[in-house]
Amino acid sequence: MQIVVIPENSGLRLDKFLVLQLDNPDVSREKINKWIKQGRARINGQVCLKPNQRVTPGDEVEFFQEQTSGKCEPVPGELDIKYLDGDLLVLNKPPGLNVHPAPSETDTTLVHHLLYDFPEMQNLHPERPGIVHRLDKETSGLMLVGRNSRAVDALSREISDRNMYKEYLVLVHGVPGKDSGEIDYPLGRDPVSRTRMKVLPEQGREALSKYRLLHVFPGKAFSLLRVKIITGRTHQIRVHLAHMGHPVLGDSLYGNHEFKLLGKSDPFLYRLISRQMLHSWKAGFY
Repeated sequence: MQIVVIPENSGLRLDKFLVLQLDNPDVSREKINKWIKQGRARINGQVCLKPNQRVTPGDEVEFFQEQTSGKCEPVPGELDIKYLDGDLLVLNKPPGLNVHPAPSETDTTLVHHLLYDFPEMQNLHPERPGIVHRLDKETSGLMLVGRNSRAVDALSREISDRNMYKEYLVLVHGVPGKDSGEIDYPLGRDPVSRTRMKVLPEQGREALSKYRLLHVFPGKAFSLLRVKIITGRTHQIRVHLAHMGHPVLGDSLYGNHEFKLLGKSDPFLYRLISRQMLHSWKAGFY
């Protein structure tokens, strides 16, 4: 990974800068510290062994992340494929399934099932073959997967250039004050809890979502939204909506208080909901 430091990140410690760039909940700051001390980071071509080294605008930072596990083994499993050609497949990911392996995840993932049906993809990446974007474990819906390096590179560029169209259906607590709008709150890793993201106006990375109200349920306790994401930050929709005061129904991480209250006000509905009510329903690209 090679990054040029922008003015907004001026003065950050190297370890904190890399945490922001990696944006991966499975990679802790302690692990990054260890990798820096192993000589895996360079600033302007020079190896840097100090995690507390400050970065300045224009610095070229190189980082060589340690591979945390070996290749995935193919595992049979049902894939709900919506489109397939020689370069690309589009599938409907079920809830309860992680996209790819991680140090904190030992269960079978979507990647294990992909390799069973498409063994030729094994050579694309040892841990994330074909994967160009992710959905949270309990989020369902459409995912695009590249079947070869050309497709992976093209799709990755689409996402990097913000040309990928991604829209979600979401059930939320309450009803937004406006029928449509933009949610423009910078996001970053929660400094207290590394598994959570948080709105950080000064230090967060740009994050933009657009929503439209589709339906209001009786009593105005819940509503259905369609949400288009312009950026693709970790947990973006969940954090944005929770910050607005309308957390995703069933979200135990960002809407736990509202969900617990539902257990008292509507025990039957509470028992029906086993995950966050978030579904990727549209995806488009050039």
